[in-house]
Amino acid sequence: MNKPATILTVLVASATVLGCGVGGIAPNFNTHPAPSGQSQASQGQSSAVGNSATTVADSNSGSSKPSSNVHSSNSIDSTAATAKPALGKSSATSGSTSALAEMENDLAGQETSFTVDFPNSTNSGTISATFTAALSHEPYVNHIISTYQWSWQGTAVTFRVKYLESKQQTAYVDNYVKGVLNRIVQGNMTDFEKEKVIHDWIVQHVQYDESEKNFTAYDALTTGRAVCQGYSLLAYRMLTDAGIPTDFVTGTAEGQSHLWNEVYIDGNWYQLDVTFDDPVGDSPSAVSYAYFNLTNRQLAANHVWNTAKYPVANTDFDTNLKDLVQSDPSHASQYESILTAIGGNLEIIATPSDLASLLSQTFSTRAGSLAVRLQCSTSSVPSFVQQAIAKSRSTVAVSTQYSYVEDARYGSSYSDVNFAFTYR
Repeated sequence: MNKPATILTVLVASATVLGCGVGGIAPNFNTHPAPSGQSQASQGQSSAVGNSATTVADSNSGSSKPSSNVHSSNSIDSTAATAKPALGKSSATSGSTSALAEMENDLAGQETSFTVDFPNSTNSGTISATFTAALSHEPYVNHIISTYQWSWQGTAVTFRVKYLESKQQTAYVDNYVKGVLNRIVQGNMTDFEKEKVIHDWIVQHVQYDESEKNFTAYDALTTGRAVCQGYSLLAYRMLTDAGIPTDFVTGTAEGQSHLWNEVYIDGNWYQLDVTFDDPVGDSPSAVSYAYFNLTNRQLAANHVWNTAKYPVANTDFDTNLKDLVQSDPSHASQYESILTAIGGNLEIIATPSDLASLLSQTFSTRAGSLAVRLQCSTSSVPSFVQQAIAKSRSTVAVSTQYSYVEDARYGSSYSDVNFAFTYR
């Protein structure tokens, strides 16, 4: 975010949309030669990040105001801590309740120019607080505002707002999402199943925009590319429309500005980073769950955010699913399916020799794939696997390909590896 600059006694905060992946942190899908003529592919776990900058700029504070004033700023971070299944609820300054309601309606309708009456006070602090409170009730709009400014004459305050996504484009998103949800969400699904199919659909239909030009859900749907802002906006729209309380978390990931989501299901909050589950360079059909429903502790390994502003996510998802398999037998198969998908039942392999034995068994049955959790960091995976392949035994020629990612649930000492085998 650029620093505010004073121009003609008016403090201006220039609007900035920060892209992701700056500084070489975008993940890449690299190909390496496998030992003994085998082929393999390695996939890193880091992901591209991005978010619009957020700030609240104040003008003329503590000074006498001329009859007409102009204030300019960019989109603001209006989230506040709450234990309820709704993030970002702020209170308007006393005496501005009617102004708040009016402003909420205008922002919900993505009006570009509107006038609100502040009968009790038109100081910039009151106006700014009311605008922040209004946006806290419109999280989606908050993250598609490019710039805003206001001017006032007497008690009438006129706002002019520019959006990254037009009203017509948002309507397109709403209609498109409705159609997708009608196809992928079934009436008998649990909320976790709904979340998973939505997560999977986004990962399989959107790719990270390395040009950092596509920031919205509309961009994601019409171009198939977006930075984390677009991923998070689309996830928010799809999840909330499916009845799952969702909001945005603003922070950094691996040193770069980042935006992701937090979801509320069955009385618990979970961290959800769809962008990080869609590494650059992987197969469009590949889906990772490394950042699906994490706790604060798990996500904090490479994400930083002001945890005081958001509900605490402290429920271990794997453990919760295993408990639900036992406590909710009518949906046990659904929970078991999700547990398998996220790797909750993966066998932990401690040594290359152990992996070699498992590979030999797999080759003997001519299985086409294998998923395991190695007890090593991602940097050690190639050596670990090469040693295992060299020790493994097969009666037929086998071409081996694999991808891997750091297991965010277990930490940097574990890596999830997916093998694909072709027999000749």
